[in-house]
Amino acid sequence: MKWPPLLLFIGWLAVFPSEMRAKEPDGPPAAPSSKPSAPDSLPRPSLLRQNQAAHFHLILGRLQLDPVRYRKGSQSLVHVTVPANAADPRTQRSEPVTETLHVDCNRGIPSMQYLMTSPSARVSIDADGRGPWRIESKRTNIAGTLRVIVQQTPGSPIVLKCISDAPELSIQAATWLHLREADRAIFVEHLEPIVDELLWPYQFNELASSAHAHSLGQPDSPSLNDELMKSWLDELRSPSRADRTSAERKLRAVGIALLPSLAKLDWSSLDAEQQRRLREIQSSLTPLAEDDSIRLANLIHNDSDYWRLANNRLDGREQQIIAMRFGRPGSEQHRSGLSSDPPGQTPRVAAGPMSRGR
Repeated sequence: MKWPPLLLFIGWLAVFPSEMRAKEPDGPPAAPSSKPSAPDSLPRPSLLRQNQAAHFHLILGRLQLDPVRYRKGSQSLVHVTVPANAADPRTQRSEPVTETLHVDCNRGIPSMQYLMTSPSARVSIDADGRGPWRIESKRTNIAGTLRVIVQQTPGSPIVLKCISDAPELSIQAATWLHLREADRAIFVEHLEPIVDELLWPYQFNELASSAHAHSLGQPDSPSLNDELMKSWLDELRSPSRADRTSAERKLRAVGIALLPSLAKLDWSSLDAEQQRRLREIQSSLTPLAEDDSIRLANLIHNDSDYWRLANNRLDGREQQIIAMRFGRPGSEQHRSGLSSDPPGQTPRVAAGPMSRGR
């Protein structure tokens, strides 16, 4: 008996369905992007957005892989894109863009590896549920090849390195908001598209800009300067239990705005009692839900390192607000807080609840 070709094709699909779609841990297959995109950018939407295996958050301005909502498995997609700068896309050759995403788990801690490759670009991400991240964006054009590498390690500053024919550029930042202010051009071109796909449907630019504006509009409270912080730290090692308890209470009252100051501490100079209490404070102030603009505004409100980086793009009224917040020039607060660096002299080192549907 001869089978009609259509029935043979349907039967083949029933036996070998995986040959016709990307591998997935569960759920329906992810549809490839039909929107033309630049060959040197991530496809929109990318696997980072479409996958059902890994979920990402921004918590206290730093990226996190959700250690609870994940599934082990692999997934891949091939996109066909047309260069965005093509004068007439019909006359331009399309460029294949390949994405792969793999999620694994070791003793209940998930890890994720992502790779996007095209003829002119490569993006790789290695993320661990414990916190370490490594993101690399490599692009090649007529000007040459530029590699942007970001490493985010718990308890340490975020480190960005730019490697090209020019001298290597290195930036340290407490959060991704600081990193954006440290070098806006590099961030927008190489990192913002990646972060947007990780945090979709949020856009990082809107989130950071809203936090920035909201912080400028908040009423000011006394700033936590270096001298005040040192006095409270000294009280934490006081022989008096009442003094230690009082200092801990004052530190907790600062709220999440205290966390960037804790991140800058030299913990090796602290005794066991100080370290224990500060770790407990740090843990209790760290939220479980992801950031919204209000929390980020509170985080940067009294962070002099952030406002030093943002100083060059503040207008006169905003600069006055920040100057008042950290004290007039010549005051002790100003010497330990915001400095008025001239344009082009901004330091290259920076000090670090909403629910999304997928």
